[in-house]
Amino acid sequence: PMRNAPVPKPAQAFRLLAQVLGAMLALTLFAALTPARAAEAPLEMAMDTVLVVHTADDQNRFLGSAFLWGAGEVAVTNAHVVGTAAEVRLTDHHGRSRIVPVIARDPVRDVAVIGLGAGGPAGLPLGPLPLLGEPVWALGAPLGLDFTATRGMVSARARQIEAAVPLRLLQHDAAVNPGSSGGPLIDGEG
Repeated sequence: PMRNAPVPKPAQAFRLLAQVLGAMLALTLFAALTPARAAEAPLEMAMDTVLVVHTADDQNRFLGSAFLWGAGEVAVTNAHVVGTAAEVRLTDHHGRSRIVPVIARDPVRDVAVIGLGAGGPAGLPLGPLPLLGEPVWALGAPLGLDFTATRGMVSARARQIEAAVPLRLLQHDAAVNPGSSGGPLIDGEG
C-alpha cells in the first residue's frame, strides 16, 4: 500500500475512468475488426477442406472424416472409414452434401481415395514434415462432432509400427477419437 499518495479529485478520477473505458472500447473494437491472427487463418482455410463421411444409403450412417486433396478432384480418408462401400455421402463445412464414388483403397496402409471430379475447391497441399515438438492440429469429426480441431505437438517423426508394412508415421498427441479417422493433420501453415 502506498502512503501519502495523492488522492485524485472527483474530476480527475472521472477523466481517468473515461480514459480507461475509452482504451478498453478501442481495444475491443480493434479486436473485433482486425482479421484473424495469422496462425488462425490457415486453420480456418484447412477446415474448409474437411469433409464428413456418411453411408450413401437411406440409413445415412456416420463413418468418419475425409479431406480435399491437391487440386480438389479427390478426397482422402482411411480405408477403414469407407470399408467396402462403392460410394459414400460427403458433407462439407458449408452443409453441402453429395454422393461420390470410392475410387481406390489400400487396406494395408489404411488409405482410400474418393473421386469428386473437376471444378471443386482446392484441397490441402502436401507440405514438409513438421519438426519434433512443432504444434499440429487434427481436423475432423470426432465422435460425430463435425468440424472439430484439436491441438497437439509432433512426438516422433518417421515412426514405423509394423515391420511388414513399410510405412513411416508421424506420431502426435492431438486428441483424436472415433470419427477423427480420415481427417487431416496440419501444421501452423495449414
